[in-house]
Amino acid sequence: MNIPIIISIAVVAMAGGVAKHQTPAPPAIEKALHGNAAAPSTVDPAPLPKPTPAAPAYKPVRAKITLTDGSVLNGAVLAPAVPFVTAMGRVRVPTPRFTQIEFNNTKPASTNVFKRATFKLKDGSAVKGGILAPKIPLRTVMGRIEIPSKTLVKIEFQAEGGARSPNAPATVSVKPPHQPPGLIRPETPVENEPAPAALAYKPVRAKITLTDGSVLNGAVLPQALPFNTVMGRVRVPTPTFKKIVFNDSKPVNTNVFKRAHFSLKDGSEINGGIFAAVIPFRTVMGRVEIPTPKIVKIEFVQPAPQQAKQVPDRAGLVFAGDRIQA
Repeated sequence: MNIPIIISIAVVAMAGGVAKHQTPAPPAIEKALHGNAAAPSTVDPAPLPKPTPAAPAYKPVRAKITLTDGSVLNGAVLAPAVPFVTAMGRVRVPTPRFTQIEFNNTKPASTNVFKRATFKLKDGSAVKGGILAPKIPLRTVMGRIEIPSKTLVKIEFQAEGGARSPNAPATVSVKPPHQPPGLIRPETPVENEPAPAALAYKPVRAKITLTDGSVLNGAVLPQALPFNTVMGRVRVPTPTFKKIVFNDSKPVNTNVFKRAHFSLKDGSEINGGIFAAVIPFRTVMGRVEIPTPKIVKIEFVQPAPQQAKQVPDRAGLVFAGDRIQA
């Protein structure tokens, strides 16, 4: 009765022995079964090339610019480099490397050169050549201005992190809407530079002296005043003025009502002529329109520094310095 069980055990044992001692399959069969998979390599792969670091963003360099009519402008040069032609050929000098550019009236040998100049660099080099740029873009309290190279006398660059005018604003002042064609252009974005926020215009208080000796106190109502300068026609925002002094010299342009010298809060001193026929002025008498030829001087009232607000304590006493006021 145990014969079928014994036969089954014997068959299983024989099958296990055959599987244990089975010879490997020929290479052709192995290739058909497993494909062309190569053995893993022990050699390290070639390293990837390191990415090229990006060039740092250009930060406008502050400078003081003197013009042919005696005007002096403070601002920041927006051009990252200035093209020149020298005895070495044409070069583009990065603006942060300059210390000074002094222009002269020597007639350029080439028609592509707008004005001859000597430019000094931070490494002590002093190179003579001619500027190839027709205009120098400058950021000022009046906004962006493009100064013709032919009107330049000197550009003095401030050292990085150097002293800045205490009255200079932190950002570009807001330009009035609907500007006429001129040299002021819409602000081009500069990296790492905050965009100015739109602010509502508040009439600026001023004192106006007239040719008959009258003195009026009030507020200048126009948001900006149009002037003609060697840089072209500009609209100067009223809050940027410090003083305007008019003179009796005859204007060259028939559209100019009176010549003037105006001082800005950032220290700029500019000569030009005013285009406005009248200056709207708010006084205790109401609104008056003062004819420009009758004006001698406009002195803008500078806002007084704000004092710390006094906060009473619980006992109703106000602390002011070391004194206690009941």
